[in-house]
Amino acid sequence: MSKHKKQSSFSFGAPDFFEAEDKLLPYNLRKRKIRRARQESNEPEPKLRFSYNKKRTKEAMLAIMKSFEKETHLFRFVFINDAPQHKYYPKEVVKGSFEHLLFLFLGTLLVYRSVSDQGFKQAVLLENKFPWLFSKEILEKTLEDVIAAMKAIGFIHPWEVARSWYGTARTLFSEYEGDPIRLLVEIKSVDAFLKLKRKKGGNRFPGYGPKLFSLLVLFYQELGVPESFLVKEAFPVDLHVQRVFLSLGLISFNTRLVDSVKLAEYIRKKLSRLCEVEHIPVIELSHALWFLGNRLCGKCQNTSYMHLRCPLYNMCGGAFSSEPYRLEGKWDNQLPRKPKGGHHNQEYLPLLLEVFGLEEETERMER
Repeated sequence: MSKHKKQSSFSFGAPDFFEAEDKLLPYNLRKRKIRRARQESNEPEPKLRFSYNKKRTKEAMLAIMKSFEKETHLFRFVFINDAPQHKYYPKEVVKGSFEHLLFLFLGTLLVYRSVSDQGFKQAVLLENKFPWLFSKEILEKTLEDVIAAMKAIGFIHPWEVARSWYGTARTLFSEYEGDPIRLLVEIKSVDAFLKLKRKKGGNRFPGYGPKLFSLLVLFYQELGVPESFLVKEAFPVDLHVQRVFLSLGLISFNTRLVDSVKLAEYIRKKLSRLCEVEHIPVIELSHALWFLGNRLCGKCQNTSYMHLRCPLYNMCGGAFSSEPYRLEGKWDNQLPRKPKGGHHNQEYLPLLLEVFGLEEETERMER
């Protein structure tokens, strides 16, 4: 498999984030509609309990890795060498250098809601216009200075971003001499980082939670930073990974609603353990799951020949609706599943099998 891949513009269908009749409703009205629907039932929620299908998860992860490594299904058209963390960093910075690691450490704070391209573009702008944000000079600045810098770049909520940047950067430069590697040496797992973050009842690295810190660790692993491979249980679990696990029935919960943060943490630990036991490369699986969820799951119902695009099509019961996640940070068990993409004109099926790299299926049909 090629190590240097870049994303193509192959079309996988139109986005489908909300039900058709709700698309034009304002954010607050869609949110209110969901809450009214829930108030119809007054039954108390039981204590939250997750169910994990270990055997089915192993089968699914090995299947997606097989497709990823052989570059079949959607992986014939989406590639990873053009990932934003590799594409967007200051021109004068040498890739893999101390300056690059520092840039990633702070720039990753801008990666939120799965919009990593925009986050790293903004980080480059900050480094060009306000280089003191990436140096110990920030110890001499105030929060208001950072807010002004964020506002100048065009952040919609500059205070929120500035608070995370200011707090995390001050901890890094005052306690670790601005060296992220010294931090990695001090911890042995993502949980250890979270404990260190909350030391003495504070928040020493605001903006960093298990998802973003896992993402940072994987960025460093891609660059071959030895200390990053010693951090255990690092697996970024975002909306896309959670939706894949729910839609495939790998994880289920006994309540109507579940908080996405609790679900993400449960999946992170199960996935990390599976990768360790089965020797599955975390970086590759993380890319594969993200592409699957981002390129296919949200668009599945409007996409033809989905059984050729998705390596897990036969295991899927239809995508979970992501609207409660986007509006409230929760998943709802009682919302209807999205219908799966259909099979269309069989006349072109042999050709399409070859297009998606499924030559074995083509040979089977010819026999």
